[in-house]
Amino acid sequence: MSNWSYEPSRTEQEEKALGIKLDRGAEDVLKQKGGSHDDLNELYAAMLRAAGIPASMMWVPSRDHNFFDPIFLSTRQLEAEIVIAQIDGKEVYLDPGSKFCPYGLLDWRYSNVRGIRQREGKATEIVQSKLADYNHAMIQRMARLQMKSDGTAEGSLKVGFYGLEAMERRREAGKTDVEGRKKMLEDEVKTWLPGNSDATLTNSPNWDETEGHLVTEFKISTPMAVGAGKRWIIPVHLFPVNEKPRFSASARVNQIYFEYLSREIDEVHVKVPDELEIESLPPNESARLDYALYTTTQKKEQGNSVMGMRDLTMGGMLFPTTMYKEIKDFFDKVKAGDDQPVVAKAAVHAELR
Repeated sequence: MSNWSYEPSRTEQEEKALGIKLDRGAEDVLKQKGGSHDDLNELYAAMLRAAGIPASMMWVPSRDHNFFDPIFLSTRQLEAEIVIAQIDGKEVYLDPGSKFCPYGLLDWRYSNVRGIRQREGKATEIVQSKLADYNHAMIQRMARLQMKSDGTAEGSLKVGFYGLEAMERRREAGKTDVEGRKKMLEDEVKTWLPGNSDATLTNSPNWDETEGHLVTEFKISTPMAVGAGKRWIIPVHLFPVNEKPRFSASARVNQIYFEYLSREIDEVHVKVPDELEIESLPPNESARLDYALYTTTQKKEQGNSVMGMRDLTMGGMLFPTTMYKEIKDFFDKVKAGDDQPVVAKAAVHAELR
């Protein structure tokens, strides 16, 4: 089925010339093998009902720029329709009209918002749509690097984008060609690395799949370590190296709002040159709130290598200004933990030479 919401828009005259009905029903969408976001969701609900599965529609706003206020008596607040199916006695929120949206998830813009849903007969009800948990918007990165004597490093990087993160990138990739997709991913990786880094995509990602994570692999080179006399400062938590403090202001006027729950898991292995040895590792860090978690682990490995692991989870979305200090303190700890480096010095056998 073609999803016209992600294709160049047509005029009414163009649609008529193609035999496309302006006021189309589910059968028309099926025959035409395509439709808008809402057309496809309405068709899906109709097919569920035809198969004997109870299904209803829900009319929702798009919370990237609007929320629904039932006191304001206007349906202009509502922008899209999603599907609610009754499967095994449970309600499952579905959004096949959002391109590349996995089963059981909603485009984040339509999640966790109040809207109007159908009930039996002609009844309606104002309800809240489902919110995906943080594991359904996850980025997982794993790098294996060889550090050179000049402080640069080369190696491989594997990145998995899960759930909503995969959906967003697959959708953006659909706007360009093979080379454009490749450049899109390489440019994103470069934003994670120190300046003057290079990243080359080495695999063919599974762009056209809806289920499953987006698998990407890269060859990277980066100016990793900084010399300080006879020592080298090595940022073992490489990917947040360019991130600025999340909340730098001492006070805040507006509420704190994250678009969706999210998680980052990083694992970096660095083999230092034989003429160096690891002098010190930063302490393992941990910061926890009821709705957020940050942990790091650093340890030596065989073969003159060091490993750093990092897990950052945000399980909350909207917070009042009264919670600003708590959230700021948490992210200040995250930044401090990310910035703690591994220190290497000249090995004894290297000094003797």
